[in-house]
Amino acid sequence: MKTVPVDNRGRKSLRAGRAALVLGAAGGTLLVAGCSGASVAQDSATPATAAGASTTAGASTGTAARAGGVTLSAASGSTSSTPTWSTTGPCPAGFTGSAVFYAIFPAGGDERISPVVASVASAFHGTLFENIGLIQSDSRVANGGTQELAVQCWSGASTTGHSEFVQGLFITYSADGKTYKISASRP
Repeated sequence: MKTVPVDNRGRKSLRAGRAALVLGAAGGTLLVAGCSGASVAQDSATPATAAGASTTAGASTGTAARAGGVTLSAASGSTSSTPTWSTTGPCPAGFTGSAVFYAIFPAGGDERISPVVASVASAFHGTLFENIGLIQSDSRVANGGTQELAVQCWSGASTTGHSEFVQGLFITYSADGKTYKISASRP
């Protein structure tokens, strides 16, 4: 078999072209993942004060919501349980598009722990994604510790627009991590 010399002057390597395509696709995937709701959209409200001003998700390591107005179906119980949650009133005017329930991390940050609730113009309720023990673990709260769970109301449907934390409770985990109890104010 006779080999024919190929003149590659002025041509880009096919391997380099494939590498550029792969890197470009990976960059586009990262861009899309960053914009796809991998994290909850947040407004630019200022962090909360102890008086309970509005805040964005995870913007404050202090109180994110006005204490009270939300409760779990069991005020105490096993951390292996998955209670439901409910509010005593609606989201405030201007924030009746939707709501979600959040675990506020003591060290900063937060995690959405419920599906979106669409009808929030009157008292409403919801379920949790996981049991209390997993919420404690995800939040990195030590046994014997306390954290806040809070309702975040949104101006638009499906957690769009501006948001405000408006109702909250505090959950304290037992020293052995097997049980919890809630209270309307920080113990």
